[in-house]
Amino acid sequence: MNIPVVKTFTRKRKKGIAYGVEYMLNRKRIREIVAHDKKSAEIIRGKIQHELTLGIHGIRPINSKIISLKDLLSNYLSSKKGTIRPSSYDRYVNYFTVFERFMYKYFTDSCSDISRITSRYLQECFMKLSTEEVTNSKSWQPSTINILRDLLAEIFNSAVTDKYITGNPVNSTRSLDVPQKDTLRFYSKEQCKEIVNNLDAQWIPFINFLSATGLRKGEIINLTWNNVSLDQNNPFVRIPVTKGGRVQTIRLTTKAIGILKAQKGKSKTYVFPNKNGGILRKAAPNEALKKALDKVGIKGTIHMFRHTFASNFLMDGVGSLNDLSNYLSHADTETTKIYAHLSAEYQVDIVKRLEKSQESKVQEE
Repeated sequence: MNIPVVKTFTRKRKKGIAYGVEYMLNRKRIREIVAHDKKSAEIIRGKIQHELTLGIHGIRPINSKIISLKDLLSNYLSSKKGTIRPSSYDRYVNYFTVFERFMYKYFTDSCSDISRITSRYLQECFMKLSTEEVTNSKSWQPSTINILRDLLAEIFNSAVTDKYITGNPVNSTRSLDVPQKDTLRFYSKEQCKEIVNNLDAQWIPFINFLSATGLRKGEIINLTWNNVSLDQNNPFVRIPVTKGGRVQTIRLTTKAIGILKAQKGKSKTYVFPNKNGGILRKAAPNEALKKALDKVGIKGTIHMFRHTFASNFLMDGVGSLNDLSNYLSHADTETTKIYAHLSAEYQVDIVKRLEKSQESKVQEE
């Protein structure tokens, strides 16, 4: 295979001249602006030319090992099996299946040896995932691609440790811009009461436990009695594997304890079972909630109870953002911040207190 020749070009713009690079790769013309001065453009051109030369001819460091992209992803999945929730594992499989298909389609030569995979290849793959049909005739959302990027960063870091590559190509890629939502929806305390009052009786304990603990729907569905302690000195529930892949133990409030005590005798295994004592269908709580929401004319989802718990946690002064992060078993406080939106009434109260504080300072001056 011939080595692509990378050339520079110029383009006039309002603020001056922009410099770009162009070359042919897999019968496709790559052309992009890379700098605003000739020297920087030449440096980038040389780097790309070097990467392409190494990729085409397979030049690699002495004593390095070889692994294909398929095997690298497979090894990572094997290491995660049993340590993360089955739903998370299945999601990872879906991500990697699509990513691998795109890489083998557009950058076939690099997939047999990951040392040939460059940051440019990965970035182009991310862009293609955001514009081309992936699943259900739709492209991926930027947030989904960013999750894939984070996973790949972890995977390629392990490849560096195992000496398959000398540097992580993901580090030189950039995440995609994700449109920010102004607010995160949650139920008011009045809406929660209205919803519960319109639920079928069998679902009231389930929804009340969601509100009392902030747990995820799946965590409650899978909650078993061997992971519950109603000891008056140390009442808790244990979630064996959370979404973040960690064991989570939550100490129970009096309200939560009361809900669990009322569930005793319904099943030997599951705390919130179906009518036959077995595990609930995943969609069953959603269907029950939708009936109640339709009755009262409220739009919402079952996951909004988690948002509601977190928002009330902060608004009622229960603890700090870091306390909430630990309680919800988040890997970092950045994740928790999406739950930290406050009600309009609470924001108004904050502004009033702020104005009062500022007025006091003016009077003192």
